[in-house]
Amino acid sequence: MIRMSLPLKQILPEELLRNYPELEDVLVSRVQLFNAAGRVEVDLQSRAFISCQAYREIIACLQETLQAEAVVRVTTESHDISLGEIQKYLDCCVEIHPEYSLLKNATMTYDGSDHQVHFLFTASEERERATMYLSELRRFFASIGMPQLGFVAEFKDEVTPEIDTVQVKMAPEKPKQEAPRYRSKFHRQKLEDYQEVELREVQQEIRNITFTGKVFAKDDFAVRKTGMIIQSLSVFDGTDALVVKRFEGRNCTKEDLDAVDTGDRVQVYGSVRYDSYAKDLVCEAEEITKLDAEKDTDPAEEKRVELHAHTNMSEMDGVCEPAAVVKYAWNLGHEGIVINDHADVQAFVKAFNQAESLKSKNKERPFKVGLACEMNMVDEHLTIVRNVIDEKIDDASYVCFDLETTGLSCYYDHIIEFGAVRMKNQTVIDRKQMFIKPPVPIPAAITNKTNITNDMVRNARPIAEAIDEILDWIGDDVLVAHNATFDYYF
Repeated sequence: MIRMSLPLKQILPEELLRNYPELEDVLVSRVQLFNAAGRVEVDLQSRAFISCQAYREIIACLQETLQAEAVVRVTTESHDISLGEIQKYLDCCVEIHPEYSLLKNATMTYDGSDHQVHFLFTASEERERATMYLSELRRFFASIGMPQLGFVAEFKDEVTPEIDTVQVKMAPEKPKQEAPRYRSKFHRQKLEDYQEVELREVQQEIRNITFTGKVFAKDDFAVRKTGMIIQSLSVFDGTDALVVKRFEGRNCTKEDLDAVDTGDRVQVYGSVRYDSYAKDLVCEAEEITKLDAEKDTDPAEEKRVELHAHTNMSEMDGVCEPAAVVKYAWNLGHEGIVINDHADVQAFVKAFNQAESLKSKNKERPFKVGLACEMNMVDEHLTIVRNVIDEKIDDASYVCFDLETTGLSCYYDHIIEFGAVRMKNQTVIDRKQMFIKPPVPIPAAITNKTNITNDMVRNARPIAEAIDEILDWIGDDVLVAHNATFDYYF
């Protein structure tokens, strides 16, 4: 970090100074460069207020000169600012925080006497959301030299003008037509006109979309100051998932929020925006319609019978309860199902009882539950002992050894260490350890696994020179290894 008092005009082009005379007396008071992030922070001191366009030009000039992202903070002696400049700086803030575009939907007023900016909303839920953005907005305006500004989000109900009552002759009644459905009087977009999408297509902000999905998580958060509820619903449509947010207000009552729960199938109408709190895209719902749950069907004339169904009793291979599996097959119209778990029979009772319960309600329908089990069998050809000799292990002298290698292939990799102990009568009677120099460098992954480096084997003998010493030391003793099949082929 560098503190200084450098005139800004020394690093700005003359044309820029001619266009913005207020920059003549601006001083650079601090510069801090973050090389890793490619960012530079610059603090400026100015007597006069710096217009938004001049502020943008300064940032563009610094970024072009320094080839880094520029963050500029301003301190000014003058705090005079017009409503027009506030609106321009608001546009600048929205570019940084796209979700703040909600503030542009409001009617903005500014009272210079008390330095208060008022955002007037005609929808209470928009006012509630805007309130969450105001603290960050204050910090932004403080960073451009306007710390005195305050921001207030207010709700202003629309007033319907009174209309004089007159008597008119009634025309013949026309056939009634179904009126188009609207979200509310504040949103004139017809629900029929919303664009239907799949969630996997949603990669950026998009307005007025609709999608159908299942709610798999629900979270209600109460705002501390107002007590109003912000609801987050996690919805999966079969292609992807998205968080859907709703705000308690005049157009979404607490009863509406409580009406939707986990497991419900819903149709959502709304717009996708970036949420600075969630740090992700979310859908801000304008309408949520609860739908009937979808039922799986099997349209085949000749129904199949599943002979290999796993339940949650099959560890790492099944997630469904036994009763749910049987009921699902019943609802599909199948004549039976076979429960076939891995080395486990605990699902049998639950599956059988569920089938009996279903058949008791429809005794004429044929339905059976088959009970099976996948057993884990030992390979009869598994080689545990090689070159069998007729000698008791308690009487034999045996060598327990281990090899470290440059990889897992006995054809392409090489030994880098031999370690062993000689045992007799369950007692260690001798030890041997040596490094082997491989014909290739030791990979970094092997070094991380074995802690053996290239420096440790640099002066060791190659296997061709060391093998005789190893074999002489082993002699005729029995060989024992933890993973003998691997070591054997090396």
